[in-house]
Amino acid sequence: MSQTLKPRRVTTIDDALELEWHEGGSIVVYILPKMSPQVLKNWSDAALDVLRKWPSGKRYLALYDLSHSGIVLVYLSLVKRRMCSLGITEAGEEQALTNIAQREGFSARVALYTSMTYSGHLGGFLAEIDARRSDLGQVVQYDAFYNREAAFDWLTETQT
Repeated sequence: MSQTLKPRRVTTIDDALELEWHEGGSIVVYILPKMSPQVLKNWSDAALDVLRKWPSGKRYLALYDLSHSGIVLVYLSLVKRRMCSLGITEAGEEQALTNIAQREGFSARVALYTSMTYSGHLGGFLAEIDARRSDLGQVVQYDAFYNREAAFDWLTETQT
């Protein structure tokens, strides 16, 4: 296993959400083995908390691990196919956008990691379409991956 893939620290929110911290805390990974409306709300709350505490001037790097069986389709239905969102839920996204608007020079990269199953491919395809539609352009970049290491490689690329 690559050093990048070994977390420095793990925070367990509940049995359906775990946060891994990589690269000395510069990458946060949201791992979701289950999905439901309550899990989505808990994830949104956790993501907003992480965003609020994220160091100013440091690029926000996150990986949404949606690779567990059955997660992508439930997630797609709960977010009404809007997969690319800093705040996860619609209300959370409003709060996230307010937060980042107050931060000069904010930038982010969010990788969505899905499985190689049919639903994973569907989720990856819809995430790529959603990322292209994003109004945030170069401020927040999204991409979808079927390989966790490739997602980490993209997250850690130097900004051009």
